[in-house]
Parts: sequence; structure tokens; C-alpha cells
Amino acid sequence: MRVKFYIVNRNNILLNVSYDGKRLQTTIGLQCNPKNWNNNNQRVKYSCSNAMDINKALDNAENITKSIYYEYHSLNKSPNPKEYKEKIQSRLRGEKSIDLDFIDFFEEFIEKSEKSKAKSTISDYRYTLHSLIECSKLNKTTLNWDTFNHKFYDDYMSYQFDFKKNSDNLFGKRIKVLKTALNKAVERGYKPNPEYKKFKVLQRESDDIYLNDEEIKRIANLNLNDTDLDLVRDMFLVGCYTGLRFSDIKQINRESIVDKYIKVRVKKTAKFITTILTEATSDILGKYDYCFPDLHNAIFNKKIKEVGRLAELDEIQETETYIGIKRTVTKAPKYKLISAHTSRRSFVTNLYKKGASVVALMNITGHKKETTFLRYVKVTKEESLQQLSELIVT
Repeated sequence: MRVKFYIVNRNNILLNVSYDGKRLQTTIGLQCNPKNWNNNNQRVKYSCSNAMDINKALDNAENITKSIYYEYHSLNKSPNPKEYKEKIQSRLRGEKSIDLDFIDFFEEFIEKSEKSKAKSTISDYRYTLHSLIECSKLNKTTLNWDTFNHKFYDDYMSYQFDFKKNSDNLFGKRIKVLKTALNKAVERGYKPNPEYKKFKVLQRESDDIYLNDEEIKRIANLNLNDTDLDLVRDMFLVGCYTGLRFSDIKQINRESIVDKYIKVRVKKTAKFITTILTEATSDILGKYDYCFPDLHNAIFNKKIKEVGRLAELDEIQETETYIGIKRTVTKAPKYKLISAHTSRRSFVTNLYKKGASVVALMNITGHKKETTFLRYVKVTKEESLQQLSELIVT
């Protein structure tokens, strides 16, 4: 890189930086009469009365310019001229540096979030950052604070749909995480391109299944000789009876039992919720001395499908996914679609159909927004019409 100073209009001293095939120019708040300027050493002639002060300021400007460049260089990055200029001006003004570029900020954001967010949330953050970096490499663009305009949004959407073959909902999740990180950056004094606030978070209603009461009974009545399947079945049933997430079921202990209720601190939000304790739930918890053995979510999701197969939950289900406007319909037996979250969805849907109020259910599930809660309710159009028909007086 090369740093030079020139005298321009009205005796202003211009900083000129050439680096990596790029160039930036900016005034730095200093002036010098051309007759007092030494072109060879790029400094004020010593015969000038204030030469020492101006030359000291020029040395400082050159050191700041080089320091910023080498900070980028150490990360194998080349600064965007606009961003580089803003950092030079900021440091010359003596402002406290918030000099992280976007990627470094996002990594710091993830690290700080680990203290208060669930592991699943942190995973979403990491996957989002990884996808942004991969997308920028494929498109041969640079991720910086000015990147996030509508063209970026379109390019990132194409990357998610065409290259990764991800669904609308997953793309929407990535955009939601990105906007969360950028909002935090604004709070910290960074100035990302404001167009990001208009990014649309795509979301389509999912075809996730639930199990009705009869299907849950079939699972409960299974005679399982396999201890691993027995554990998975029991944890799934506790989810069906309490509405707790899988991560919170694993946290239940004797202290969680308060009178006829279960009280746990939700791992995802760190807030307490209270849910019902049925006799069936109490029997299952007692079987494990109120402490379930540790079980990874991925193993659970694999084995609960086997439990569902043994319970003969083999009714063919149609599910549809969207990648942009492309709709794909998949048919599979119901047991293949069961996961840990199916139990929570079943709890909500079955009680909702029996007349439980949305407010009461939200108090148990811990949802703050009704729109989020209602995604758990799986009621067909036919069931809705039947309910309304029963309420109409003829």
C-alpha cells in the first residue's frame, strides 16, 4: 500500500491511499500554503512556523491509515474504500473505535449470545453466518456494513433456493437471524445499510403433524422390551401430557414438582413456566426417580419413529414444501414424520380441540405471541366446520 499527501483547493491537505488495486482520497482537516509544502517528503517545510505541529498530525494520519489497513490484512481481508475512509475519519476525530467489520461483529455477537441463548438458537446464528460467508464467496462479493441492500437480498435468496435447495421457511429463519444481528449492531453504534430493515422474512404454514388422543394411547400401551425405546416412548409421552419442550423435559427433577404441577426454567428463554402434572406423568417420572437419563435430540428423533412404527401409526400423510415458488409434495407414513416437537404440538392441538382457551394454553407453553402459538394448533378445515356446525342453533 502507499500513503501520500497532496495540496488541493483552498490549501487543504488531501490524504491519498492506494492499496490492493483500490484508491481512496479524503481531506483530513489540515491546511498548508503550497509554497511551504515539500513534495519530496510529503511534509511541511521546516522553515514554516507551524511545521512541527502539522507534520506531527500528518504522521498520525499516516500511522492510522496504515494501522487500519494492516488490521484487515491480518485477517486476509481488503477493506472497502468507503468503509476504510469512514474508519480513518473516525479515528482522526478521536472517537472510540468500534472497528469490527461485519463478520467479526457477528462472531462476537454469537459469542456473547451463548451466555443467554439456547444451544439451538446459537446453532441457528452460526449456520446463518456460515451461509452468508459462503454466499459472498460464490458471488465474489465482500460482506461489509454497506452490503445489505435489496440486491444482496435477491442474491442471498437465490443462494438459499438454487444452490442450497432450502425451503422458504429456512430462508426466512436466516433473514430473521441476520436482522437480529444487524439490529444489535445499530444499538452498538454501527451503521449498516438501512435497507436491511425492509428485508422480508418469508414464512409458510408448515405441515408438521400431531398425534390425537387415540394415537398417543397406542404408543402408551406398547409393550417394549428395548430399554432405549422405552425411555424414548416415556419422554415423548411426558411431552404429550405437559406441553414441555424436549430440552425442558430433560431438566425435570424432584424440585420441579410443586403441589400438583411441574415448574421448570425454560432452557430457551431462562424463564419459569408451570404446567399440569397428571397421574400418568407422575408414574413415568417416578419410574426414573424424577431424573431422565441424558439423551441426545438426534437419537431421540430417530428412535421415536421406530416407536411410532411399532404403534402402527402408518397412515399415509402428504406434506408440501416450497423452494421459492416451486412446490414439492411428499407422501410418507405418519410415523416417519414424528419428532420430539410432535409431542408439544399434540398437547396444544388436543387441548385446543377440547375447548381450552388460547390464553390458558399460552400460559403453559410460554408463548408471548398468539400468532406463534397458533402455528402449533393443527386443525383441518373440516374440523373447523364441524365445530362451527355444532355451535349453530337451528
